[in-house]
Amino acid sequence: MIKADEHIPDLIISDVMMPELDGFEFCKRIKRDEKTSHIPVILLTAKSAECAQIKGFDIGADAYIVKPFKVPILRAMLENLLLSRKKLQERFKKEIFLEPQHTTVTPVCAQFLERIMTIVDKYISESSFSVKMMADDIGMSRSQLYRKLYSISGQTPREFITSIRLKRAIQLLEQNNMTIAEIAYQTGFSDPAYFSNCFKKQFGQSPSEYARQF
Repeated sequence: MIKADEHIPDLIISDVMMPELDGFEFCKRIKRDEKTSHIPVILLTAKSAECAQIKGFDIGADAYIVKPFKVPILRAMLENLLLSRKKLQERFKKEIFLEPQHTTVTPVCAQFLERIMTIVDKYISESSFSVKMMADDIGMSRSQLYRKLYSISGQTPREFITSIRLKRAIQLLEQNNMTIAEIAYQTGFSDPAYFSNCFKKQFGQSPSEYARQF
């Protein structure tokens, strides 16, 4: 658990039979800890009984392999889990509106994303809001925050902050009662020209072009 908290690995493979802490309890703790809940866990065991496998899935294990097993099978399972994570990241990047409760992440991860979004919303108009401030508010180191947020969303914390600012900008543009510059400042961009560049890069059109639709 200590190493998982410190390093936030991309994936964990654990034997069920271990001294002091068995694999089931280890997996349970990994999935309940906000820092590590997103990490895929594969359990290895000599127990082939269905009840043992059901227990593994009930506590959040992503895969369960009965020993003895062939290395190519384990490798294929690893590749599939990492590919699924990559697809989830790509979907997050493409979505304009991020709704954690509608994603396929675990409940703990959804709660984490909601907390992150609430923190960004709280400082949305402050251009000085930084990744360090976000990490301090969420109670993680910057490296822990980076690895967890990137694993879930495919975005760095700075990119995630910008995406939430742009999400809010979309909402303000649709209300059609503020200038582009006012919206830029309201969403934490100190330079309207930079805001326009970020907006066009994200959505393929300038803020003024988007606003003409409303």
